[in-house]
Amino acid sequence: MRLAFLDLDSRDIRVLDVFGEAKHINPQYAPDGRSIYFISDQDGFSDIYQYAFDTGDVRRITTVVTGVSGITANSPALSVARNTGAIVFSVFDEFEFHIYNLDAAEANAGGSDVLALSPERPGRLLPPARPVRSSRVASYLGDPLTGLEPEGTYRAEDAVEYDSSLSLDYLGQPTLGVGTDRFGSYIGGGAAAFFSDMLGNRQLGVAFQANGTFKDIGGQAFYLNQERRLNWGVGGGRIPFLQGFTFVGQDDGGTFIGLLRERIFLTQANGLVAYPFSTTRRIEASAGITRWSFDREVEKFYTAGGGVIFDRQKQSLPAFDALNLFESSVALVGDNSFFGFTSPIQGGRFRLEVGQTLGTLDYTTVTIDYRRYFAIDRNLTFAVRGLHLGRYGNDFTSDASRVIRPFFLGFETLVRGYAIESFRSGECTTSTFTAGGLDPGDPFASTSPCAEFDRLLGHRIGVANAELRVPFLGTERFGLVNFPFLPTELSVFTDAGLAWTDFGEVDFSFDRRSGNRTPVVSSGFAMRFNILGFLVLQGYYAYPWQRPERGWHWGWVLSPGW
Repeated sequence: MRLAFLDLDSRDIRVLDVFGEAKHINPQYAPDGRSIYFISDQDGFSDIYQYAFDTGDVRRITTVVTGVSGITANSPALSVARNTGAIVFSVFDEFEFHIYNLDAAEANAGGSDVLALSPERPGRLLPPARPVRSSRVASYLGDPLTGLEPEGTYRAEDAVEYDSSLSLDYLGQPTLGVGTDRFGSYIGGGAAAFFSDMLGNRQLGVAFQANGTFKDIGGQAFYLNQERRLNWGVGGGRIPFLQGFTFVGQDDGGTFIGLLRERIFLTQANGLVAYPFSTTRRIEASAGITRWSFDREVEKFYTAGGGVIFDRQKQSLPAFDALNLFESSVALVGDNSFFGFTSPIQGGRFRLEVGQTLGTLDYTTVTIDYRRYFAIDRNLTFAVRGLHLGRYGNDFTSDASRVIRPFFLGFETLVRGYAIESFRSGECTTSTFTAGGLDPGDPFASTSPCAEFDRLLGHRIGVANAELRVPFLGTERFGLVNFPFLPTELSVFTDAGLAWTDFGEVDFSFDRRSGNRTPVVSSGFAMRFNILGFLVLQGYYAYPWQRPERGWHWGWVLSPGW
């Protein structure tokens, strides 16, 4: 490969013969335009050279043992700053690519003149013509047709145009359940299917579920088109959420066993667009309508002696009025991280998003999420994260706003050591505030005040995390122990967070037994397991500093590292 210049006016091409039949790639002009930098392997090693137009002199700028190279032999691996003349280039060493730089002064002061083409080219010397051992690579190169279809199997005249229609990729595991007892019969189940074209540019997903009655039938569908740089998609569905409670009561009809059913119906239709500025940054926008509707009913089973049911009645109960919301958002997203077996190990991520909700409720949602991963060593990563998620512009004390539940800070993906299921009644301190910032007389306020739990609820949360990650089980190139069957990551962490609705309630003291709304902190150790490449299981042993009565305890969560 040689260097050549194209005259834009005459369209004449002039070939610059520097090293003859050697590689000449990635030409870059110097800022003054009087010389050109390029990569050549004239002696068998790819290095950076400089050619001066006035004198025709050639200088070797680098001498790298493994050579200057990109992903492939001819990939770009060199760039020269237009104004300063600084040179950056990539080199593959320590099992990965690294970026190095030379400022203009270093490049001009260093290097050496190339007076003649290297006659021996040691980097190109081949192994002996008759090697002592057989070479599998040499045998493959000597017989390039093995494994290929015979010539003429596929003819150009038999080719057909690409069919971009959708076809079934896979079916989700269908489920079906039936049951019967003295209270009646039940049937439920669900199924899902995923479709796409051959190139994966267009995707369609559908899902269906049924849980006993017509009210409990739901489904979702989405369509995503990625044929062009501007990606877009639409989706919609109706999902019923059902919860039930049983109790014993008595009315004019006699003693009965009551079954209270409460349903929330989430009906949505939305659209989204995404435009990538590069492979690591994009802008996203979405808009749609959401309807939250509610249903409450009680079914009474009247019983006689021995628990025999002789009558049943179903009665509708008052429920919340429906909420009709128009939601829109725009986000700037960046991601140049490198993912290990269970979590990111290098690079960074961020998401800056603003969303507006109008309709029955009006409020603004803000998301600020920044993550950075510092690769201290090949087998050691220091990870940090800062996150804020908040709803603004509404005091969330109206009847309608009670449906929008506060954020919960104790999810293990946010702050470990404060999971819902880990709380015990004996560790509670009386709160001086109410969960989520609600009025003390509000029926949605905590019925059993517990400061340790209530301080985890709020319509605004802030989270900070720090973690040291070590790949314990992995491969020869990534991991302390070569055992690729169950990649395992060990980590030491500290999590901190604050939840609030009314900022005036916040007490920033580090009080471990306070009844106030204080920040919460936890520290501990974690293990993440990559199970068959299908899911990541995390186990952690955490000490929640604001729960001294609970102390050290284990927890588990299915989630990759943040």
